[in-house]
Amino acid sequence: MAVFHTNSTSSLVSRTIALIAFLSMGIFGWLQVVKNMNGLREDSLDSTNSIEAIVAGCAEANAVKPEETIGCWNKILDDLDDEIYFFDSKTLRVIWANKKANRCLGHSPEDTACFTLFDLGYDFLKEDFEAQVKPLRNGAQELLKFEDIQMQSDGTMYPAEIQLRLHQNADSSFFVLIVHDITDRKTAEWLLLESEDRYSRLLSLSSDAIVIYDKEKLMYVNEAGVRLIGAENIKSIIGKSMLDFIHPDYHENARERTRLLLQGKTVGWVEEKLVRLDGKTVDVELLATLIVYQGKSVIQTIIRDITERKRAEDMLNYMAYYDFLTELPNRALFNDRLNLALAHAHRNREGLAILYLDLDNFKTINDTLGHDLGDQLLQNVTRRLICCVREGDTVSRFGGDEFVILLPEVNNAEGAIKVAKKVIDALKPPFNLNGQEVHITTSIGVSLHPHDGDDAQTLLKNAEIALYRAKDQGRDNYQLYTSEMNTHVLMRLALEN
Repeated sequence: MAVFHTNSTSSLVSRTIALIAFLSMGIFGWLQVVKNMNGLREDSLDSTNSIEAIVAGCAEANAVKPEETIGCWNKILDDLDDEIYFFDSKTLRVIWANKKANRCLGHSPEDTACFTLFDLGYDFLKEDFEAQVKPLRNGAQELLKFEDIQMQSDGTMYPAEIQLRLHQNADSSFFVLIVHDITDRKTAEWLLLESEDRYSRLLSLSSDAIVIYDKEKLMYVNEAGVRLIGAENIKSIIGKSMLDFIHPDYHENARERTRLLLQGKTVGWVEEKLVRLDGKTVDVELLATLIVYQGKSVIQTIIRDITERKRAEDMLNYMAYYDFLTELPNRALFNDRLNLALAHAHRNREGLAILYLDLDNFKTINDTLGHDLGDQLLQNVTRRLICCVREGDTVSRFGGDEFVILLPEVNNAEGAIKVAKKVIDALKPPFNLNGQEVHITTSIGVSLHPHDGDDAQTLLKNAEIALYRAKDQGRDNYQLYTSEMNTHVLMRLALEN
């Protein structure tokens, strides 16, 4: 029977937050490639991003081939020790599963795609599923967490912590299920019931570092702990202060944790930094409990090295806010900055401007010269755009050949026009792409706050409408938004439809 929890601050959540952020901005194009490699369901995906740009960008940034970059991101998920599943939020069918999940199910990726969430056999999920996930759907709760026994295809079982999270935005909605093997944690709990001799022998087999200390002095360290600390043997560190191996920034946290435990209170898993004997810092998560050892109450701490996980989180977090091809802020980060700029403008009664631009005939160039040269062109355009703005301005890429520029503290149209002209002039000189001269122009739409809108959505929409007008006027020009343009756009849509 599953044990249900509502605590949303688990360390396991921190493992996946960056991943979810990445998914919300760039997973669809990436999943399309993974689908071709691992057999995802075609009708489960809505591919809206350019995978070629993402992959080529990763390759450019890391000096590796695109196919190696795909493998890099695929490997990040496949190398995790947890089972990871993505389910369509409506049909509950598997969209994608990592290598560990496929192995535990005993099926190929193609066969796994036929599974639903209910096929995993968790008792909790069978008991009025919609009622259970209602807090996820309405946003009242970030995740559901419960414990159950996980059975693998070969019949072996292990205790697992299962977390279910719903990711949804205007474009997509899917569940992410993570199954984490908690054998080590359960083993540590069961060990408390054993004798001290047997307890110590079994602790030495744990892959997690386990230390026992009294009044900050180390009494016991298992072999994994000796390796984590970087000591030659156990004797060399017994008797030393536990604080010698905790980063100074966390000393007060450690003392407070000890105080709470001695008062009989429970302290959950926390993330801190350890300092090895060689001076290197290690990211860890740890769980401290009060136990009886050698006849007195002491503190036992399970310590897990999460250095690789943190590195992967940093990479995925970067992907959530930056375009990997151009290294410019993406739509999410741009919207954050725009909202901050609007709040500043409201407080100080200032204006700001938005320049919405795309490259004229870029698709033709991209199709003719190939995506590799098309990506090079976008990177070269980026460098020229950055030279056209001030230090506090933001140049972002919204996808494809669309760029948006935020100009804070611009109080009149002249300031925005000056930058628009500068951008048009900057793109006129030909680009040299592997020996080929390529000419390209840009069309720009401009909206001004507060004249053309008082919120981010309106300003972006009106700048885009002005961009359409610029294209209608022959391209290679800029247009300031006017309310009459709305009528023109509606008439154009009516004609097209």
